[in-house]
Amino acid sequence: MADRIEKIVVAGGDDVAPMVAAALALSLGGQDVTITVVESGHGSGAAGSSLPQSATFHAFLGISPADLVKQAGATFKLGADYTDWPRPDHHFVHPYAEHGTLLRLVPFHHYWVRQRHAGDPTPIGAYSLGESAAREGRFALPEPAADSIRSTYRHGFHVDRGAYARVMRTQAQRAGVRFVPGTIDGVALCSDTGFIQAVTTDEGQRLEGDLFIDCTGERARLIGEALGQTVDDRSDGLPCDGCVALSVRDVPELSPLTSVVRKRFGWSRRIPLQDRSEYQYYYNRSLIDGAAVENLLRQAVGRESAGPVRHERLRNGWRRRPWFRNCVAIGRSGGYLEPLCISGLTLAASATLRLLGLFPDRACDTFLARQYNRLAALEHANALDVTSVFYASVEPDESPFSGLCADLSHPESARERLRLFRSHGRVIWNDEESFSRTYWASAMLGLGHLPDSWDPLADVPAAAHTEEWLEKMRSAVRDATDEMPSHEAFIESLLAS
Repeated sequence: MADRIEKIVVAGGDDVAPMVAAALALSLGGQDVTITVVESGHGSGAAGSSLPQSATFHAFLGISPADLVKQAGATFKLGADYTDWPRPDHHFVHPYAEHGTLLRLVPFHHYWVRQRHAGDPTPIGAYSLGESAAREGRFALPEPAADSIRSTYRHGFHVDRGAYARVMRTQAQRAGVRFVPGTIDGVALCSDTGFIQAVTTDEGQRLEGDLFIDCTGERARLIGEALGQTVDDRSDGLPCDGCVALSVRDVPELSPLTSVVRKRFGWSRRIPLQDRSEYQYYYNRSLIDGAAVENLLRQAVGRESAGPVRHERLRNGWRRRPWFRNCVAIGRSGGYLEPLCISGLTLAASATLRLLGLFPDRACDTFLARQYNRLAALEHANALDVTSVFYASVEPDESPFSGLCADLSHPESARERLRLFRSHGRVIWNDEESFSRTYWASAMLGLGHLPDSWDPLADVPAAAHTEEWLEKMRSAVRDATDEMPSHEAFIESLLAS
């Protein structure tokens, strides 16, 4: 193939650059392709998390859960724990797990809704091994066998993003990727096609390429500054445009949950790592300034921070054309959504796999780019929907943040999802969803949206039969939870292996 891509340049700055380079190198192994990463730094050391679908990406790269535990300070994530959402004193766990089982192809939550309307107070979490284990701080790896109750949950990770990037860098180097230090300070464009011909660095190197991957973060040195591709701003629907983060070494518990708490000026989350916990406070800068947020965060944590405090300005939205000409933006250069529900690492992994599925030759056919951009926009829109459902559910109180949430402009698609679930318990599920149908249903129920009705097919079993079936499920969940080791003990066993 005469026009096959032979040179790929990954412009770094974002900690996803080595992740993208590793995936490209492993996919193109055996072909005569050189991959070069312009590396400006090795990751910030900030904490982050990934959703369960990242497991496919890790497996493709040959990175096991034990590798991440040993090399990236990782802990396991079975879901998120929400406090004061959507109202004060309301609390729920949102697991990456099934609730119950299908019966006559009817999703389990319809049977639970039927029972709740009949007066049964049993929480839906009693039917989920993933939620039960998360609440009790237990963990074991899921099993692949479909007939095992331990196949009914999935997991993500909490990671030190700097260490995570170094794990990816090692995999990339093993696959032949070259890393050069420097920052992009020049971009040469072809006068005929407008394609990027080469980039130059502040170290004086000129790197020519056939395909360029922009991982330069929010600056978007290639896709934005050089090629002029704009961001579709979504700040009218997502309120947080600032973040303050600090870490503490005094870890209260090694939880398999990300803890999320709604606050007066935004929301905070705790990400538990092996050696520390990182606390992040996401807020709106029209309500409060960063210095005041830092003081609030310090008071809430009540312990001295380990390392510098990080302040960030955020811009919610995504690039309308993340693939333009011979440049593809992945990571923050492609877009950003505040991580109330979605994970930036997961979006970056998904974008990388999407590129591999539509990998071009040197012509970079615009048809491929249009398909990539269409799918990327769908994925971001679906992720925006689930975050919008959380904000649309916030009940008014005396806090400035709840007033701000009331004024947000939510997509009609999110409103339609809410209407259909509230009325009939049905889940709208689209192409390029980051979340399963079960995830959507448990989010709606956790936020307090009890449907007015349920699938009529859920009325088929007699009540006595249904109650016996439900008790068997509750018993199986209790027994399987008791058999699991603690999350901390499971991690210790991996570290010792």
